[in-house]
Amino acid sequence: MLRRFVLVGLFVVTMRQGSLTQIVIGTLFCAIFLTIQLQASPYQELADNYLGLASSFSLLIFFLCCIVYKLATITELQ
Repeated sequence: MLRRFVLVGLFVVTMRQGSLTQIVIGTLFCAIFLTIQLQASPYQELADNYLGLASSFSLLIFFLCCIVYKLATITELQ
């Protein structure tokens, strides 16, 4: 719930939407969340931990792809 609140609620309200800063900070937050989830193993079942890690990792990869796409768009315009 904290990850969802920060990524959807806090970053959308406090930062300019679609800015590179918003994407980079979201990526850093996802990386920190993934690291905490990896250390904490919050689920009882091992398969649930792997599923949670896989979804957090895929979200991190998605944000990294967004950074690459945004940088390609910015450099194309200049």
